[in-house]
Amino acid sequence: MFDSLPRRYTGRPVSEIKPVLRREWSRVCGSISDPELTEYANRISEGIRIQMRVK
Repeated sequence: MFDSLPRRYTGRPVSEIKPVLRREWSRVCGSISDPELTEYANRISEGIRIQMRVK
């Protein structure tokens, strides 16, 4: 998920990324808070790579 979204959405508005990210997140990970969603969407928009770690 975090590998493909930046390729498609870097430079796009956060408002465009958030619904796509929410849908993908809920499919893979469950629910996400709006502040977290906004933070990840901002990073995707800026082209910043996001890595998830399992504890």
